[in-house]
Amino acid sequence: MGCLDCFDGGLARQERLEEERKASQEARAKAAEAAEKRQFISESVILLNFIIFYSSLVHK
Repeated sequence: MGCLDCFDGGLARQERLEEERKASQEARAKAAEAAEKRQFISESVILLNFIIFYSSLVHK
């Protein structure tokens, strides 16, 4: 606790903690969105490879 915390009831500390919490929540949301995009791209590549492979079998 800082020297002036007793005057404002630690309000500045609470505000800082709330800002940190919000920033952490935003970072987690961005990480989850990026993971979803990577998963989608991975599944798309697998599907495309299957289509190419199947096409090569059909056209022989």
